[in-house]
Amino acid sequence: MAYPFRNPEQGSQAYWRDVGTVDAYWEANMELIGVTPELNLYDQTWPIWTYQEQLPPAKFVFDDEGRRGMAVDSMVSGGDIISGALVRHSLLFSNVHVDSYSLVQDSVILPDVSIGQHCRLTRVVVDKGCHIPDGTVIAKIRAGRAAVSCDVRRCGVSDSRDARPRTAPWPITRVSRWYCSGTCTSHNTRIA
Repeated sequence: MAYPFRNPEQGSQAYWRDVGTVDAYWEANMELIGVTPELNLYDQTWPIWTYQEQLPPAKFVFDDEGRRGMAVDSMVSGGDIISGALVRHSLLFSNVHVDSYSLVQDSVILPDVSIGQHCRLTRVVVDKGCHIPDGTVIAKIRAGRAAVSCDVRRCGVSDSRDARPRTAPWPITRVSRWYCSGTCTSHNTRIA
């Protein structure tokens, strides 16, 4: 018998998400940045008790035309620096640095990631500790009607020929396309 995930006060189903695939993990994180998410991290009646490293507040620098550090419809964390880049509809964990002229859109960026200049990341999950080199383009592509995944692991884009290393903590269950701008030798490669 499975545990009945119910709210004891109202009897309604409590918040629960299965995040066993990259797509499900991405979707659960994207829900958090909605206007009224089912799991409201700002709910004072249901505090989140966890350890959080004490970091300086997020910083947005440069306000020049075409080089404006800003985040729209996003959640950013302590230690993040958005330096002349645009972050749109994304969730950035702590200590993420996004350099000038880059665009991060519809993405989940885990802690301690650096994204170089002139990068384009769309609909991706980037694992902690990755360095995305200048000029890299990584996008989740739609194949017909079915969405497919793009997942960047610690191996990084600069030295990886396969986006799914053998030590991946979860399988990539859908066909992916890996795009880069010259940092690997196999452009537009299908990954099973």
